Amino acid sequence: MFTGIVEDVGTVVSAHHSARGGAICVASRQIAEGTRVGDSIAVCGACLTVREVSREMMTMDIMPETLRTTTLSKLKRNDAVNLERAMTGAGRFGGHLVTGHIDTVGTVTHMRSEGNARWLCISLPDTRFVAHKGSIALDGVSLTVSSVGPQSAWVSLVPHTTAHTTLGTQHVGRRMNVEYDILARYCERILAHTRGTPTTTEMLERNGF
Repeated sequence: MFTGIVEDVGTVVSAHHSARGGAICVASRQIAEGTRVGDSIAVCGACLTVREVSREMMTMDIMPETLRTTTLSKLKRNDAVNLERAMTGAGRFGGHLVTGHIDTVGTVTHMRSEGNARWLCISLPDTRFVAHKGSIALDGVSLTVSSVGPQSAWVSLVPHTTAHTTLGTQHVGRRMNVEYDILARYCERILAHTRGTPTTTEMLERNGF
């Protein structure tokens, strides 16, 4: 599990992709220090397992499913990537619960500035899982939804976010990994099985309430 608070922006050293899967090597001294083989690292929001680690670099395999459903298949040498290590039980919970399991890929459609904030609108195939003032993770960054449309959502970026993540270099047309709030996923799953069913004590107990 992650929190969506990016620890460092790493640099892609190498990236290899094929129909059988792929691998990526990322340089980041900050993240590599203390990281062990088998640890989980969120790379632009996608949870990957470390296969090799040195003083400054980490190599991670990428499954075919991950290549199909994220932007990792487009990464190339020298690209910047948001990095976050898995959270610890003793750490601060600065963002929201982020699993590293990407739901969809959205496209930046509009950008504008307002004072010290930068507004960003991203297209989404479905906004059922997005709530006004709720949480969303874009390329692994925990953000608050400012407004929701039929197929889009707006977020507002503070200066720290634009300075310390890849969101500061986004542009219209850029594709981004999107992870919806995990609570929305489970609520939708429950509702899919209970639509048309009267709300009773037995029904609530059967669904874990």
